Amino acid sequence: MTGFKGDLKDFSVAQLLNLVHLSQKSGSLFLDSEGRRIRFSFRNGRLAYARPEHEKNDLVDILRPGGRVELQRQVEIRKRLETSSELEVGLELAMEGVISRQTILECIREYSVEVLRQTFAWDEGTFEFINEDHPPQGRILLSMPLDDPITLGITHLNEQELLLKEIPTLDVELVFTDQLKGIDPQINLTGQEWQLISNINTRQTLAAIGEQTNLNEHELRRAASRLIQAGIIEIRQTADSQAAGTAEEGKAKEVKKSKFSFPLFHKSNPK
Repeated sequence: MTGFKGDLKDFSVAQLLNLVHLSQKSGSLFLDSEGRRIRFSFRNGRLAYARPEHEKNDLVDILRPGGRVELQRQVEIRKRLETSSELEVGLELAMEGVISRQTILECIREYSVEVLRQTFAWDEGTFEFINEDHPPQGRILLSMPLDDPITLGITHLNEQELLLKEIPTLDVELVFTDQLKGIDPQINLTGQEWQLISNINTRQTLAAIGEQTNLNEHELRRAASRLIQAGIIEIRQTADSQAAGTAEEGKAKEVKKSKFSFPLFHKSNPK
């Protein structure tokens, strides 16, 4: 089976999706980065399957968010999955009236979009597309157009460029602003932003905070940028950070040159 492979430094995930979409390809795209492996499978340019490999991601994990299935049912479903496939269990649950087929597909779609969203931040690692490679048997499959995910990916690339300009290096310290009396309870902070705030008083660099919280570079920059805009924190520059910032700005230009020069236009009405 033929296909193509390469490095995520040269092609973004959004660009790879666009290629699959425009070519109406069928097969599987494997992404590998920092010990994680994600598998996306496509049928005629539409997303059919999106799951992390070698990680627990069964039907229970997909249905749990939003309380779609109560705890007692979750235990029962997991027991069924020991002897039956995901597809068989899903059909049984729908026939028994536990949860509708439409809701099951909606949950899988939301889960798949979230898996895609996480990979948009990957700029290190490798990819491989294998033509006519089918999803694992027994899974519930989608037939999802790629228009919205591609648009989301392009938005991410644009955001990445802006964040690199605002925070060129992670070798900076963050401090609370002098006028801050306390965090306004009306500000709705994300979990990542709270993680960042809880580590500010330790006088660590943004890079060190990332190592402790397992946030990637894009997540760190995005959380810090929002907190800066809210007037909660500010960046404290050092001699080392200024030198590192100059190097990172050069790197950002290379990222822009390599990733933004690739055509990102896509069909508005996929077949």
